[in-house]
Amino acid sequence: MGSGGAAGVAVTVSCGAGDATGALNLAIATASQHPDPAVIGPSGAPQGVVSVSYTTSPCRVYGVRLRSNVRVQVDGGVRFKEYGTGNRAMIGFGLRSPISNASLVLGSTANGPNYKVLVDASQDANNPDVHPIRVHDCSYCAIDGAWFRGNASQTNPTTTSGMVVLNGGNDHVTLSNLTGVQQPATYGLTEINAAQNLAASTLTSYGGVALRLEWATNSTGISGVTASGITGYNCRFALDLSAHASTITGVQASGITSHSCDAGVNATNAAGVNDAGGGTATGSVTGGCIYAGSNAQKTTSLTSWVTVQSEYVTHTTDITDGNAVRVTFDNLGYKGNFTQSTAGGDPTVTC
Repeated sequence: MGSGGAAGVAVTVSCGAGDATGALNLAIATASQHPDPAVIGPSGAPQGVVSVSYTTSPCRVYGVRLRSNVRVQVDGGVRFKEYGTGNRAMIGFGLRSPISNASLVLGSTANGPNYKVLVDASQDANNPDVHPIRVHDCSYCAIDGAWFRGNASQTNPTTTSGMVVLNGGNDHVTLSNLTGVQQPATYGLTEINAAQNLAASTLTSYGGVALRLEWATNSTGISGVTASGITGYNCRFALDLSAHASTITGVQASGITSHSCDAGVNATNAAGVNDAGGGTATGSVTGGCIYAGSNAQKTTSLTSWVTVQSEYVTHTTDITDGNAVRVTFDNLGYKGNFTQSTAGGDPTVTC
């Protein structure tokens, strides 16, 4: 592993055998002190650059910490794998203290279309609550271009989690061009517990939930979400709004597509793990196609699921007065056999 840098010059890390966490954290600390005026981050301020160069060896990490005003630019084909296990993350934004203007992005497609984040069941001792990338307290931060392999092969039951998790308190986070494969129903590509002004585009999940907006205890809530190009295959939901006892408001979603999922869109204020439910969910879904199929994931408990025929085009549950979950659907087409309801779908839209 090598690193070096100065103002306006990228710090480069090449992963080899062993743990690359220390080298990456050192490079990030250096880059944060040397922003490049030519590299502008999500907040409009300059960023120092850490370049992770392609090698044939995996980049083994656990506990990489992004800092303010840093862009970690990853070559296509780089493979991040777990080096440890616990309640942290492979890569974290603002886990110890608030940060801003930080990015994790794809830098090149020369060695492949994505950088890859691989959850390794044998390495993490079947940890049932894996967060490969965790954003805890970050403003004006971005994640782009990642491909995740989930932990579907682990032997212990899985809990609710996601490949990219936002909790604590976050503002102006952008997620783009993310894909997750081998996702259990109780996982999924994303788990958004706390976000204000979230932008999400071109998210694809094979299993689980592609864009999961779900309030959790000790998080600040979710408001002002703009989402487009959200797609699920053989999944639970493409888009999920689970307010539980809090609020998910101002969601504007377009281009929702699901293939053989239990529902294309789910909206609910039902009880969560540690709350009685009864919150508020509001938003709109415009455009897309929901395709029925026989490989949909239906959860039977917090940690298990079965494969069924698709049940719903959209599924709305309001445990209060019938006016707390207000999500509208427009030009949402559907095709195939849904065993429960086609509510929310528009039969005049051709899919």
